[in-house]
Amino acid sequence: MVHKRKQAQLGMYVSPETAAKMKELSTKTRIPQSALFREALEDLFVKYANVLGEPKSAKLKK
Repeated sequence: MVHKRKQAQLGMYVSPETAAKMKELSTKTRIPQSALFREALEDLFVKYANVLGEPKSAKLKK
């Protein structure tokens, strides 16, 4: 049986300093790193909504 995911997997490299900050933020907030990355991406999509051809106030679907 094949399970279809509702999310796509992305991979990336960051500096050791960035990785350490992300781990610390995740630990202190008790929010998983993956959720923090998704939030950061949503913020970037809002910032660059004009490039994507969307209204700046557009909310992304979760």
